[in-house]
Amino acid sequence: MPQHRSRQSQPSFRRSLAVVLPQALLALVAVVACAKKDDFADAVRGRRLSVAVVTAPVQAAINRAAVSEAFTIEPSLVLMLDTMYLPRTGGLAGVKPVPLPVRAAMRNSGLIEGICQLSTTDDRHTPVCATATAGYIVRFSEIFRIAPDTVQVHLLSVRYQTPTSRPTESLRFERAYRIVGSGNKWRAVSAGRISSIERGR
Repeated sequence: MPQHRSRQSQPSFRRSLAVVLPQALLALVAVVACAKKDDFADAVRGRRLSVAVVTAPVQAAINRAAVSEAFTIEPSLVLMLDTMYLPRTGGLAGVKPVPLPVRAAMRNSGLIEGICQLSTTDDRHTPVCATATAGYIVRFSEIFRIAPDTVQVHLLSVRYQTPTSRPTESLRFERAYRIVGSGNKWRAVSAGRISSIERGR
């Protein structure tokens, strides 16, 4: 009789598992989805957006679109790259470097002339870069995905002086750019301060 009861209970036990397991999996997926959605809910840059997975040439093209919106690109414009990404949490004390292939793609395309690092603590003085011509240091955020053909990137631009140039007044500005396109062809469709572009989403 005990063995008979054990055999009778197995179908009921399996049916219970068939109901409980899918429900548990759905609950787990919902928890993970909510966690991913809210991971960057309080971020200053790229709020509620995931980082886009793009190739180095595509990232260079997206960054060029942002620069083209911020500046008139001409031979006299000299841009130096700060090799650290702008941190999502705000400020400048980032710890994630721009990958070497992305740096190379920007340099090969003529977007940047070289490298010059910004101070993360001194924003009152004009930085000095070891180059013959004054220009701007540019520092980018990672690329944030909005839609399949739309991304967002933040660009900080800081005027620099050379070791031999006369001191100039400190000038810096940051904008968030919404950029659309595909492949290596991208263009900025809107730009604004961090707060305004986040409210406009």
